[in-house]
Amino acid sequence: MTRRRLGVTRTLCRRETSIRIQNRSFPFKHAACEHVLPQSVIPEIVAYSQSGACWVEQKSDIYHFSSLGSRGLALKTFVNILSPTALKLLHVFHDSYVTYDVFKFTDGQGIGVHDDSDIDVYRLAITISGTRTLTEGGSFILIGKQASDVIVYPASQNSGVLFRTRPGHRHAVSVVKGHTLLLLVLQFERRPATMIVEDAGMI
Repeated sequence: MTRRRLGVTRTLCRRETSIRIQNRSFPFKHAACEHVLPQSVIPEIVAYSQSGACWVEQKSDIYHFSSLGSRGLALKTFVNILSPTALKLLHVFHDSYVTYDVFKFTDGQGIGVHDDSDIDVYRLAITISGTRTLTEGGSFILIGKQASDVIVYPASQNSGVLFRTRPGHRHAVSVVKGHTLLLLVLQFERRPATMIVEDAGMI
């Protein structure tokens, strides 16, 4: 594992790929991650989403998408590969448990601006489907206290955004246009005495 302090960039080496992490403070502390998953895992998730998956529609005034839930995914893959990877990103101990889901967005679907102020967790949203332009939608958006404090991450396969849900940490997924977007969402429940991420470099 290598760390470069000045650029607040970390590279965590792992079989098949290296995770690249760039810590950022605007519009609030978060981390932009690339090459998050072993490359072999991505087609497995895509194939499962296209055949045999039992999708449940989620719809409200703010969001519209379908979710899969962890019940349909191979526990060995996600517990033994994905969870340790994300735990390293978060600098937490192994007893901080993880939940996960896969979100599917089709044409016209997305998630409006919100801040999940009723929960306090660490969330890692990873794009599983292919890379898209801004105009094609599916971008992950972070919004700060002011409406002009915005950073947009276009959908890019095997890239993710790691952030903490708390009041004022607003985020959204832009409306998908003409394609299907798959997001793998890992969520870490915050437990006292296990999180050590509030140091100078991390979120």
